[in-house]
Amino acid sequence: MLYAQNMKTMNSVARQVYMRNHIGALDTFPEEIILLPTMRCNYNCVTCGQNHADEREYPQSFMEELKGILPFAKFVNITGGEPLLYKHFDELISVISAGHCDYWLVTNASLLTERWRAKLLDSPLRTIKFSIDGGSPQAYARVRPVGNFFKVLKNIAEFMRDKYARGRLDIHTQFNFVALKDNIDSLPKLVAIAGDLGIHQVNVIYCVCDSEYLAERSLFFNQELSDEKMLLAREIGLARGVDVALPKLFSAQAPEAESWLNARTCDFPFKFMAVELDGKIGTCCGTSIRRGNIFRDGFAATWNDPFWVRLRETVNTPDELEMCRNCTLCKQAPGLAASHIPNADLARRAALRVAV
Repeated sequence: MLYAQNMKTMNSVARQVYMRNHIGALDTFPEEIILLPTMRCNYNCVTCGQNHADEREYPQSFMEELKGILPFAKFVNITGGEPLLYKHFDELISVISAGHCDYWLVTNASLLTERWRAKLLDSPLRTIKFSIDGGSPQAYARVRPVGNFFKVLKNIAEFMRDKYARGRLDIHTQFNFVALKDNIDSLPKLVAIAGDLGIHQVNVIYCVCDSEYLAERSLFFNQELSDEKMLLAREIGLARGVDVALPKLFSAQAPEAESWLNARTCDFPFKFMAVELDGKIGTCCGTSIRRGNIFRDGFAATWNDPFWVRLRETVNTPDELEMCRNCTLCKQAPGLAASHIPNADLARRAALRVAV
């Protein structure tokens, strides 16, 4: 195990050297890997554009290649879809464990039965993120119309109870909250609920709007309300022992706090890889841009696709690419419409409708 940890440490140190020197072609491996093993989901959230009828899965050849990458990675983030609907979940966890990796899980918590709680708590799970976009049943239903707010809270409470009963104090628990006009009022209450449940952290992310419906509800058009509720949520978090990770606020006068969602430099392209079900990969969570085909071309060629090489060479410089200038995540400029509504025509139409 010590040698395995040394491999991960050496990979991380080399990655930091490459980043500081703006070297784009890497012989290092990603430290953080996002896997989307299924698009199936029992929800139909207004913020999600995924096709939940998509039955594709990762080919076995990729699972074999993954075994050569994981010894260098720190953790795997399993998302989807709803990962608890993935029928090969146990096999995937075995592959991750063999690479001496921890894993993170993103779930809507609706399927978190006693069987699943036991399975997860007996595995190398290190972080679980519950997607819960509302602090009241009304706000929750506006974003997650299929879900049951109280059932989800009950499932989370039972998970937390079992987590402590089994002594799994190492598992970090988080809420994910995608912020819109329709639910921002309930954010402070959600933070209070997190405190009551013993949740460690609440991650708040501005919704990236790609439809007329969402664009009209973007917080870009509700900036004072957004800042007010986020600052109140932070105050409640401080009082309740909950770390509230906020994006950069709209007002230049708003007090800032250290957060991974408010960074001055971005290291994602050097350490991060998301693998889609069609084999394309991304090196950033702040954009939907994906390139290459890791299933067909293998890891090395896809990881060092010319586009990703150019991105790494220019990120954090005056010459960074448009996708970086319009970042929708850790270096977001909230006063820039494109960082909320990337399609300029959609943003203009939404602005006209909101102004009426």
